[in-house]
Order: sequence, then structure tokens, then C-alpha cells
Amino acid sequence: IFCIKTNVYGHFEVDENRLNIIIANHKSWFDQEILNTIYPGQSIFLAKKAYFNMPIVGLGMRLHSHISVESRRTNYRLYDDIINHMKDVAPNGALFIYPEGTRNSEHGLLPFKDGAYHIAMKSNANLIPVFIYNCENILKKENSILSIKSGLVYVYINKPIHINDPRMESSDHLEQWYRETYYMHLNELIH
Repeated sequence: IFCIKTNVYGHFEVDENRLNIIIANHKSWFDQEILNTIYPGQSIFLAKKAYFNMPIVGLGMRLHSHISVESRRTNYRLYDDIINHMKDVAPNGALFIYPEGTRNSEHGLLPFKDGAYHIAMKSNANLIPVFIYNCENILKKENSILSIKSGLVYVYINKPIHINDPRMESSDHLEQWYRETYYMHLNELIH
């Protein structure tokens, strides 16, 4: 019915001795399918609590042990709960977080929430940045899953960033580096 090709640059370097957090930009429902397809191990996603109340989607999310979040502000107790959930459910898996906090239908990136940064710092995790391009043309934010179109998706997987890395000096440093790298890759694709 449709043909979706994915060009992947880089590969996941996962440290099985620590939590791995994968952060990615988020433009489409299809981002999650792309990440599930290219990630070699078990993955757990953070998702808005409202999605867990949707009939089919919510059931799938609960069955796969994804994590429901409601709070929009820093919540250290929630971070501990997320870390413990990962240790119990997917000790060698990865936690996927969209730091923008929602699907973004605008050009560019939305401001980041700081949860991924705080979870990484609290758990001594590796942060693996992923950059996804063109998913919004496969499945637009406002369209249903039945509206998937054929197309090409580009994914850049960066090397892991450990908490001692200068890019992890603060959540602002991490966000600034992610933005610069996102636009650098986007510029490479355009030219």
C-alpha cells in the first residue's frame, strides 16, 4: 500500500551496564515506529498519560510497559520511579524520550523539557541523541494513522553522551548542542 524507506546514519552504541536514554525530536506518530524498527533491543517510551486512555493505543502501551507521565514540571520523585521501572522491566533496554514533550508541527524544534537531562544525571545514564527528518511528511501530526504516505525518512544516531561530557553541564547546554547538531544534519540533507 505504501513504501517507506529509512536511511540510517550511525548505529546505537549501547552500554549494557547502565541505563541508556535515547532522545529524539518528535514530529509525527510515525517517529515511534521508526525508532522501534531501528533500535536493536527492548525500548520503553515516556508518553502522555492521555495516550494510555485511548482504546487500542493505550492497551498496546500498557502491554509494552511504556511509562505514563502527566507532570509538565520537574518532579524528582517521578524520575526515581522511571529509573526503577527501567531497572525492573527493561534492565538492558533503552528509555526513549522526546525532550520537546509533544509532537511538533512547526519547523524546527520546540523548547526542551529537562526530564531526560535529570533522569540521565540521577541514574548515571548514557544519553544517545537521535535526529529524525521527514517523518512529518509520512504521517502529519493532525492526520490519523490511516493517512500514512510513502516516503523517505532520514535518521542520524549520534555517539552516546555520558554525564561527565561538557555537553551535559546543564540541560541548557544539552539543548543548545542538540539544536545545533539537528540543524547541521538538516543542512547536510538539503545540500
